[in-house]
Amino acid sequence: MLDAALRRGLVRGADLDGWMATARARRNWLLARADARAESAQETLARIDLVESGLRVVPQVYVDGVGRVDLVVEGRLALEIDGRSSHDGDDAFTRDRIRDRAILKRGVLAARFTAAEVEAARPGEVAAAVRGILSAHRRAGRTIA
Repeated sequence: MLDAALRRGLVRGADLDGWMATARARRNWLLARADARAESAQETLARIDLVESGLRVVPQVYVDGVGRVDLVVEGRLALEIDGRSSHDGDDAFTRDRIRDRAILKRGVLAARFTAAEVEAARPGEVAAAVRGILSAHRRAGRTIA
């Protein structure tokens, strides 16, 4: 919610220093993790899970020929968090696949999680899945057939 409020300009980062109803440790945690670039609560949840596990994450990265990518992890993985409302229907389904191919053509991995998966994930689950993808990619050269 804080990311959404920052994004909409309802709250400024400096405003958070005045939050007195929140314990100092909690306020500091929020300040360290708040990011106005998040476009959904699920993106925020995924980003925090990844960052807490020690991964480098940049939200809302513009990629030529693709557009904005929800999260770029370790500079090597374009991670999209798909909510049903924006990614349901034949046109959205096709558009997402075209975007994934465009990302892959740039030599960058592409992965998608549903918003529901992120919401249901236990702490560390999204990060573990992403680490698995990155690790498998480092061992490139394997074939599947």
